[in-house]
Amino acid sequence: MRHNNEPRHLLKPRSDEMKQVFAGEALEAVVAAAQRPPSNEDSRTDRAALLGGLRRSFVTVLSQDTCRIQIGRIAAAGVVFAATLVFVSGFRAVVPEPVKTDAGLLSGTSAAAPGVRVFKGIPFAAPPVGELRWRAPQPMAKWTGVRNADTFGDVCVQPKGVGRLNVSVDLPDSPAASEDCLYLNVWTAARSASERRPVMFWIFGGAYTEGAGSSPHNDGEVLAREGAVVVTFNYRLGAFGCSRIPG
Repeated sequence: MRHNNEPRHLLKPRSDEMKQVFAGEALEAVVAAAQRPPSNEDSRTDRAALLGGLRRSFVTVLSQDTCRIQIGRIAAAGVVFAATLVFVSGFRAVVPEPVKTDAGLLSGTSAAAPGVRVFKGIPFAAPPVGELRWRAPQPMAKWTGVRNADTFGDVCVQPKGVGRLNVSVDLPDSPAASEDCLYLNVWTAARSASERRPVMFWIFGGAYTEGAGSSPHNDGEVLAREGAVVVTFNYRLGAFGCSRIPG
């Protein structure tokens, strides 16, 4: 039974039987940390550490249980994406100035790492809803004015839980799930279009049933700090993403 004073971000298995699956001091420490309310309003750093510990614990449990997650190969007829950022003005420490793309102006945010900027929730195709639900990705419409790229877009529709463990993890600021989910994110330390930097276009795994470019373990800040431009993105999952594959 849930008590009124119990924090909403509490993490725990759904039954006592499931608790036995999570044997190990690492996860116990993570759950204990999750039960403590955040010490201040801005607890992003604490949540990042929490997610990291939780992720390591899942890996440990899955390996002990000889559970393998098969990541399929991306089909040859995949999504073609090209993005060019042309910087309009200089760098500002707190909120970077807008940058110019083929679709319009974008305003990103500064990452925790010095000099790294992040642009979140950039649409790369038309929303695949309505008549476009079962069709291949269609070109997106351009926008006018400056689009705020400070929030991750919705993740694609997928089942809740973590694999067969079926554990719900309800954390603050987690993107919602929606069919309108074709968004990408960019981390970069470049300050001008003339800089030639390596680009890592990251395709997350998840057996075509789960995952998102906005997942904490796909964060590109560290690599961007080392000089790379990191791009993560969402792709439709399950029947929404595989309906056009022959067979």
